[in-house]
Amino acid sequence: MIVTSDRFVVTPLEEGQTYQRMLDVWTHREDLSASETYRNIWNTLTRTGRYQHKRYEITDPAEIPQLIATCYLDLLESMSRDGYCADRTSALATGGLGRAIVWQDGSLVHENGATHRLAAAKIVGLRHGFPFRIVGVHEDWLRANGVGERPSKEAVRRAVGLSRSVLCVDPDRVDEDSMGVQ
Repeated sequence: MIVTSDRFVVTPLEEGQTYQRMLDVWTHREDLSASETYRNIWNTLTRTGRYQHKRYEITDPAEIPQLIATCYLDLLESMSRDGYCADRTSALATGGLGRAIVWQDGSLVHENGATHRLAAAKIVGLRHGFPFRIVGVHEDWLRANGVGERPSKEAVRRAVGLSRSVLCVDPDRVDEDSMGVQ
């Protein structure tokens, strides 16, 4: 897909709610009850009588630590210990491959998918490749790199190989339509 600036608004991952929650949990992993995430879940339970994250639903405040561990902390600890594991998913999460767009400056912009995994990777300082499927390229970047108005798939593929990620390209994880970044 060819992307234009007026179709997408780029928001840094670090400003997103998922990243902020995961950072809060990681920061307070020794005492989850001191986290803002814990307080927000507790407040929601108090107001509504239930809290749901994806398919994990609780109705009792005593279940909050287990929800946080299952939905956030387990992934953070696994990413810190084992790096990115493509086949690691939970019964409550989607897992999968992140999607990215080559932006007008050549950086990779997270588009959607695997947001929890990407947040965990950044928070714990992942030193191994993190795969993305390239789903779009910004038209200004294509133009600046000599790719015409109606580029062929091969021209876009070659151009994507020239992109400079804000993260480092992992040469061991590059295939036809995905790039590994760390």
